[in-house]
Amino acid sequence: MPFYHKKVGRHGRKTIQQVTREWRLEERRRAVEKAERRKRRALRKRAKQEQARVQRRIHNEENRAKMDDIKAQAKEKQERLREIFRKERVITETRSKRMAKIGRDRALRARQEELLANQLEEERLAAIARDEEREAEERALMKREEEETVEYLTVTKNLLSDILMRKYGMAPANPSPNKPPASSLVDAVSSAKQDLHTIEVNLIRQVIDEDEEIYGDEVLDVDIAQFDNCIQLRGNRLQLKGIRILSREFSPKHLQNGDIVPGACPRLSLMNLSYCDMKIEGAVALGRAFSQQATPLLKILNLKGNNISDSGLNAIVDAGKAGGIPRLTSLLVATNHVSDSGAVSLGHALMQGYWPKMIEIDLKMNRIRCKGAICLLSFLESLGKNKKFRRLNLSSNTIDRRALGRFSRRAAPAGAIL
Repeated sequence: MPFYHKKVGRHGRKTIQQVTREWRLEERRRAVEKAERRKRRALRKRAKQEQARVQRRIHNEENRAKMDDIKAQAKEKQERLREIFRKERVITETRSKRMAKIGRDRALRARQEELLANQLEEERLAAIARDEEREAEERALMKREEEETVEYLTVTKNLLSDILMRKYGMAPANPSPNKPPASSLVDAVSSAKQDLHTIEVNLIRQVIDEDEEIYGDEVLDVDIAQFDNCIQLRGNRLQLKGIRILSREFSPKHLQNGDIVPGACPRLSLMNLSYCDMKIEGAVALGRAFSQQATPLLKILNLKGNNISDSGLNAIVDAGKAGGIPRLTSLLVATNHVSDSGAVSLGHALMQGYWPKMIEIDLKMNRIRCKGAICLLSFLESLGKNKKFRRLNLSSNTIDRRALGRFSRRAAPAGAIL
């Protein structure tokens, strides 16, 4: 209850009852306004809460819809991946089966080619062995006939000696006018040795004094300058020094008056220098001799297992380009560390027609890759210069058949062994 005192209003003084009544009315009005304000605040609060609930429900529904979409997309993506994996598995299985079939076919073809190459090699070795055996028999027969003839001549010494000497090769049938006739039995035997067609050459150390074991330089055990009619020559482990001596003997001699004297064995047609360990320098020396028309009738050149590399093969190819060995038919350079450079040089020389009679090239067990193989196979495919070519051996090289271009999509040309 407020402090009451008499107040003066418009209507005069108010009594305590009037003041109290007005105060109560004022308090009641304030309480009503306060309750209304509280009610309005409660209503606003409930409205905000309801709005928040509605917004949360809407947000939850949107999130639920988004999650459903995400789940549906994930499920669709998983189905697509599953389908892709299934197709890839089918493709992989098909490709594996195809590659296995191709591998089996390739292995079968490789085995067939290897068997064919081995058969050809065995036939060639057998032919060489038969030739050597026949040559040995002919040598033995010739030696026996010479001994019998010499013995007969020493016993009889009649007028038929000249006839028998011509018959058994002890003297030439038609003596050359530039050469005097044999004056003794030793000269006759030397003349007979000149008619040998096959000789073997070895590198030996010259003996100066056998008792004191004094030896000189290394020399050839055969003086090949005496064998003008030699057709086949085989060297046994001549090494670089022996090859150089052989090249000097083959090379024509230039005299001071300008004349040129042919070198040794001008009729040579087969030269077998396999596994002589000549290396690059020996091949270069041989190429220099070939360039000087040392052996113009050479047909078969066997340089297997000499490690001549690309430089040595290029020297032989340059000799062919210079016209030194125009009748070459077989070039055997297996196991010589030849790479793409030497193979490309050889292929270009063949395509340019420097060896029109070439029929066989053996480049087995070298370091030839796709570039050199493509060049040689292109020559074999065209064969515009030489239609008689029958064999190109490129087996046991590092050649990837898948990188051979047009030759990887089809079989190799006829005559090629990869």
